[in-house]
Amino acid sequence: MKKTVISFLFALVAISLSGCASMSTQSYSASGFVHNNTDSRAFMDFNRFKGNMNFTLEAEGSDRIHYSASLEEGSAVVYVKSGDGKEELFTVEAGEDIDSSFKPESGDVHLEFVADDTCRGGKVSFEIEEEL
Repeated sequence: MKKTVISFLFALVAISLSGCASMSTQSYSASGFVHNNTDSRAFMDFNRFKGNMNFTLEAEGSDRIHYSASLEEGSAVVYVKSGDGKEELFTVEAGEDIDSSFKPESGDVHLEFVADDTCRGGKVSFEIEEEL
Protein backbone atom coordinates (compact mmCIF):
# COMPACT_ATOMS: atom_id res chain seq x y z
CA MET A 1 0.00 0.00 0.00
CA LYS A 2 2.77 2.43 0.96
CA LYS A 3 4.61 1.80 -2.34
CA THR A 4 1.39 2.38 -4.28
CA VAL A 5 0.76 5.74 -2.59
CA ILE A 6 4.38 6.86 -3.13
CA SER A 7 4.26 5.77 -6.80
CA PHE A 8 1.00 7.65 -7.28
CA LEU A 9 2.47 10.82 -5.74
CA PHE A 10 5.57 10.65 -7.96
CA ALA A 11 3.38 10.19 -11.04
CA LEU A 12 1.18 13.12 -10.04
CA VAL A 13 4.19 15.40 -9.54
CA ALA A 14 5.72 14.33 -12.88
CA ILE A 15 2.47 15.04 -14.75
CA SER A 16 2.07 18.42 -13.03
CA LEU A 17 5.61 19.51 -13.89
CA SER A 18 5.51 18.36 -17.52
CA GLY A 19 2.56 20.66 -18.28
CA CYS A 20 4.57 23.73 -17.25
CA ALA A 21 7.83 22.93 -18.98
CA SER A 22 7.65 25.41 -21.85
CA MET A 23 5.56 28.35 -20.65
CA SER A 24 6.09 30.42 -17.55
CA THR A 25 3.53 30.67 -14.82
CA GLN A 26 1.41 33.77 -15.26
CA SER A 27 2.52 36.50 -12.85
CA TYR A 28 2.18 40.25 -13.19
CA SER A 29 1.71 43.63 -11.57
CA ALA A 30 -0.56 46.00 -13.49
CA SER A 31 -2.77 49.08 -13.30
CA GLY A 32 -5.46 50.32 -15.68
CA PHE A 33 -5.52 46.71 -16.89
CA VAL A 34 -8.20 45.14 -19.13
CA HIS A 35 -7.84 41.74 -20.78
CA ASN A 36 -9.91 39.01 -22.41
CA ASN A 37 -9.21 35.63 -24.02
CA THR A 38 -11.61 33.56 -26.13
CA ASP A 39 -10.91 30.71 -28.56
CA SER A 40 -10.51 33.14 -31.47
CA ARG A 41 -9.38 36.44 -29.90
CA ALA A 42 -7.23 37.68 -27.05
CA PHE A 43 -6.21 41.18 -25.99
CA MET A 44 -4.94 43.31 -23.15
CA ASP A 45 -4.71 47.06 -22.63
CA PHE A 46 -2.87 48.56 -19.70
CA ASN A 47 -1.59 51.77 -18.20
CA ARG A 48 1.27 50.00 -16.39
CA PHE A 49 2.39 46.34 -16.65
CA LYS A 50 5.32 44.25 -15.45
CA GLY A 51 5.45 40.45 -15.61
CA ASN A 52 3.99 37.88 -17.96
CA MET A 53 0.50 37.13 -19.28
CA ASN A 54 -0.50 33.93 -21.12
CA PHE A 55 -3.10 33.60 -23.87
CA THR A 56 -4.50 30.56 -25.71
CA LEU A 57 -6.23 30.54 -29.10
CA GLU A 58 -7.61 27.57 -31.07
CA ALA A 59 -6.35 27.41 -34.65
CA GLU A 60 -7.46 25.16 -37.49
CA GLY A 61 -5.37 24.05 -40.46
CA SER A 62 -5.81 27.09 -42.72
CA ASP A 63 -6.01 29.79 -40.01
CA ARG A 64 -3.60 32.66 -39.52
CA ILE A 65 -3.22 34.70 -36.35
CA HIS A 66 -3.17 38.46 -36.83
CA TYR A 67 -1.41 40.35 -34.04
CA SER A 68 -0.82 43.98 -33.15
CA ALA A 69 1.00 45.68 -30.29
CA SER A 70 2.13 49.11 -29.14
CA LEU A 71 3.83 50.62 -26.10
CA GLU A 72 4.36 54.21 -24.98
CA GLU A 73 7.26 53.29 -22.66
CA GLY A 74 9.35 50.17 -22.09
CA SER A 75 9.69 46.98 -24.09
CA ALA A 76 8.16 43.51 -24.14
CA VAL A 77 8.61 40.19 -25.91
CA VAL A 78 5.86 37.85 -27.14
CA TYR A 79 6.61 34.14 -27.35
CA VAL A 80 4.68 31.33 -29.02
CA LYS A 81 4.87 27.81 -27.63
CA SER A 82 6.36 25.22 -29.94
CA GLY A 83 6.85 21.48 -29.57
CA ASP A 84 10.17 21.82 -27.77
CA GLY A 85 9.78 25.04 -25.83
CA LYS A 86 8.92 28.56 -26.84
CA GLU A 87 10.09 30.78 -29.67
CA GLU A 88 10.13 34.56 -29.87
CA LEU A 89 7.31 35.83 -32.08
CA PHE A 90 8.12 39.56 -31.80
CA THR A 91 9.53 42.32 -29.60
CA VAL A 92 7.77 45.64 -29.17
CA GLU A 93 9.67 48.75 -28.03
CA ALA A 94 8.50 52.16 -26.81
CA GLY A 95 6.88 54.21 -29.59
CA GLU A 96 6.64 51.20 -31.91
CA ASP A 97 3.47 49.85 -33.57
CA ILE A 98 3.55 46.19 -34.58
CA ASP A 99 0.97 44.82 -37.04
CA SER A 100 1.53 41.42 -38.64
CA SER A 101 0.35 37.79 -38.77
CA PHE A 102 1.70 34.24 -38.72
CA LYS A 103 0.52 30.73 -39.61
CA PRO A 104 0.36 28.56 -36.48
CA GLU A 105 0.15 24.80 -36.21
CA SER A 106 -3.39 23.46 -35.79
CA GLY A 107 -4.71 23.12 -32.25
CA ASP A 108 -4.18 25.22 -29.15
CA VAL A 109 -1.76 28.10 -29.73
CA HIS A 110 -0.14 29.31 -26.52
CA LEU A 111 1.21 32.87 -26.48
CA GLU A 112 3.09 34.63 -23.69
CA PHE A 113 3.56 38.42 -23.29
CA VAL A 114 6.65 39.14 -21.15
CA ALA A 115 7.74 42.52 -19.77
CA ASP A 116 10.79 42.15 -17.49
CA ASP A 117 10.66 45.86 -16.65
CA THR A 118 7.62 48.10 -16.25
CA CYS A 119 5.87 49.08 -19.50
CA ARG A 120 3.40 51.93 -19.85
CA GLY A 121 0.54 52.69 -22.23
CA GLY A 122 0.41 49.29 -23.88
CA LYS A 123 -1.94 47.32 -26.09
CA VAL A 124 -1.58 43.85 -27.56
CA SER A 125 -4.12 41.76 -29.47
CA PHE A 126 -4.27 38.42 -31.26
CA GLU A 127 -7.09 37.29 -33.54
CA ILE A 128 -7.73 34.17 -35.62
CA GLU A 129 -8.21 34.97 -39.31
CA GLU A 130 -9.94 32.16 -41.14
CA GLU A 131 -8.58 31.59 -44.65
CA LEU A 132 -11.27 30.88 -47.25
